[in-house]
Amino acid sequence: MSAKHQNDLGRDSIGSLLFKLAVPAIAAQIVNALYNIVDRMYIGHIPNESVQALTGLGLCFPIILIVSAFSAFVGMGGAPLASIKMGENDNEGAEQIMGNCLTALIAISVILTVILLLFKKNFLFLFGASESTIGYADS
Repeated sequence: MSAKHQNDLGRDSIGSLLFKLAVPAIAAQIVNALYNIVDRMYIGHIPNESVQALTGLGLCFPIILIVSAFSAFVGMGGAPLASIKMGENDNEGAEQIMGNCLTALIAISVILTVILLLFKKNFLFLFGASESTIGYADS
């Protein structure tokens, strides 16, 4: 990466850095929100079954939040530690922390996937699914 496209966390102004680093995160959140809105609009137009289908989609939302919470758990813990190491000019330590975070995310993803696939109907019933909505939530 050329020097003019790199963010120098030690010398650039805080306002400039905040803007450069926050815009991608905000854009990702907007894309995620739009995906959910379009998804609900599409499902809401299914003839004769839109209410059950939207309920099935809503039942999955807590599970999505749980998975997101685990990823945020690792990211919000590892990113500041890596930043501290970078501030100490210990790039090797920062890379080790980020590598450990990646490994933790992969391990948590595999574990959550297995648990959620094995017990998905139980979780969906726990979050309020009924016999008429479980098919939509399950799929």
